[in-house]
Amino acid sequence: MLIRLKPLSLALSGAALLTLAACGGGGDSAVEVLEPVPAPTTNVPVKVIDGAIKNALVCLDKNANNACDADETQGRTDASGSVTLAVPDADVGKYRVIAVVGTDAVDADSGPVTVAYTMAAPSDQTAVVSPLTTLVAQTAATQNLSTADAAKMLQEISGLPSVMGDYTQSGAPGAATAATVARTLVVTTQQQNTALAPAVGTPAAGGGTITRAEMDAAIANALAQLLPQVVAAATNPAVQAACAAGVGSAACTTAIQTQVAALAPQTGLTPTTLPVQVAIDRSVANASGEANTTTAGGNLEWLNFTDANNWSYRMFVSTAAESTPAADGMVRYRELRAQNTAGTRVDWAFNADYGRRGDLHFNGTAWADCPLGWQNTQVPRDDKGFTKASTYCGYSFSNGSRTSVDVSGQAMSSVVATLRASPYLYGSTPYTKWGTSAADGTDKLVLGTTVFPTGSKLQYYSNTTLSALPGYDVRPANEIFTYSAAVLAGGDARNNSAHACNSSEVNVSPTIRVSTLEQLIGAYKGTPCIWGQGTVTNNGVTYQSLDPNEWSGQSTLSIGTVGSAALSGPTATAYYTTNALIRVAFSGQGANAVTYYNCKQRIVNGSPRNCTAIGTGTYTIETLGDGRVMKFNNPPVETATLTYHRVFVERGGKVYWGYQDKPSTYQRARLNLTAGNALFTQIGIPTVTP
Repeated sequence: MLIRLKPLSLALSGAALLTLAACGGGGDSAVEVLEPVPAPTTNVPVKVIDGAIKNALVCLDKNANNACDADETQGRTDASGSVTLAVPDADVGKYRVIAVVGTDAVDADSGPVTVAYTMAAPSDQTAVVSPLTTLVAQTAATQNLSTADAAKMLQEISGLPSVMGDYTQSGAPGAATAATVARTLVVTTQQQNTALAPAVGTPAAGGGTITRAEMDAAIANALAQLLPQVVAAATNPAVQAACAAGVGSAACTTAIQTQVAALAPQTGLTPTTLPVQVAIDRSVANASGEANTTTAGGNLEWLNFTDANNWSYRMFVSTAAESTPAADGMVRYRELRAQNTAGTRVDWAFNADYGRRGDLHFNGTAWADCPLGWQNTQVPRDDKGFTKASTYCGYSFSNGSRTSVDVSGQAMSSVVATLRASPYLYGSTPYTKWGTSAADGTDKLVLGTTVFPTGSKLQYYSNTTLSALPGYDVRPANEIFTYSAAVLAGGDARNNSAHACNSSEVNVSPTIRVSTLEQLIGAYKGTPCIWGQGTVTNNGVTYQSLDPNEWSGQSTLSIGTVGSAALSGPTATAYYTTNALIRVAFSGQGANAVTYYNCKQRIVNGSPRNCTAIGTGTYTIETLGDGRVMKFNNPPVETATLTYHRVFVERGGKVYWGYQDKPSTYQRARLNLTAGNALFTQIGIPTVTP
């Protein structure tokens, strides 16, 4: 409190003051006690949504514990999900806003909340708190990104028009899809909260106990990495049909829960793996001693092992010279891939598929491959293990962080078990498969009681691919050929045996080379060949196609396949697979218009059948070096799970199927070079010298 002396007291001598004190201070007091002057505040409006959420507790999370403490600025939302926080001026824009959605909250769409969860918005964009802004806030914090960069990345990954906006507002672009994606995120989060709750308060790997905030962060991190799969679940046709009347309907809830049952395990988080993830997250947050060293080194990212004559691995290595910053301030590293099959070894750098090692990418000035020995670049790591501006093969750009755990003297079997407990995916493969046989998936490592030597480390990496330039497979099979104009035109061939769609031409691969992008545009107009109902017979059972049976393989181009169902001939159990073939044709209104399609896939040969238009967009063509590249705008959300954007590349009188990698976030567990070589010695693989 403030104490202000009155004029009378200032006029009194020290002796008089003592006298007054001795007399008990009778009469008018010499001091006046005043309340402190409140700090000036700014009203900050916040809206909390899955649907609009009533009675959510909203606060500035000043101590970053993902909870609303008594001394933090806070308030409760009204029925519209809105609250206005009186934020001290000094705190405006400094701390993220969180919304604790308890079981006393009510969602305007889905009703009373049955499982509590927490959402967040980044400190510099707090107007809306939603399941999507939660991923933005978490990604920005863990990947050292600005809010704008994190939002841009997640928007591109998801295919949504916005990940920061209020999708509950009438007329918001992509509102229905965004609402379903948000609801799927909430249901998945609630499922994970329930499944992982027993681990809260239990020991984390490395000491201490797991907090609710750490569990929340682990779930949000995992869902950010799985956002494409979340979007795929939310846009599943069964979900879309069930949620057409609103995401709060019982049918919608049931459909989403069915998808979440398959989606949630992909987070890799269980009461067993959560302690490992929390320990990793703590290690990253408190990393030290990770600064770049000017010594030779490397790490083993992935290993498959059957025996000494059948194995494969991927490593990254640097010599001492490469680890020393060059004149441009960057350090260098190289990628090593090796595969031994029945004693025959091959070595290369780019792509898991040896046949794709010669892919060409535009590197800013020319089209180039990434041969063995190619030097990738990055800014030297700081003491906390963070690096930025990493360039891979001249075409992919990323940031990342690393933290290390010393495993010197620890049993190899124990460390490998810890590595396999990492709740990560290597592409689509769980880390439980690290070091197993590629032939049958079993563990054939014989490690006994061998321990790792001094200097061995288990390293955890977190990376964000921010952008990439186009690339393509140079092999002849990737060149585009087309049919004659009569077949391209399609049409109803059901009652006309002389129709071009019934000619022998359609029974073989097309033979007319596409030499320019303009030829491509003129050929593929989305006009199918229409046939009578088709059949597939297996084991005395006949399966029928739709009637009519429409083939669009000659008039549309593939964007990608969503799903992983295998093709089947003699063992067919349906006419179509469960995959969705996403395709494009050059048709529609306006300049450079395209139409996107979702097509069924014939189970016998995989051809696209009975396509349904799912959206429109446009194409652009730009010159890159000595090539021309076609890109597509406004792709449908059904493409969210594809790891690339489809492009077409024209070079040297040929047109190729091309790709441009999407932004992504991912985590990896690796052994450093010392540990990797020790493991190689134990199992009979030649050691690596950078």
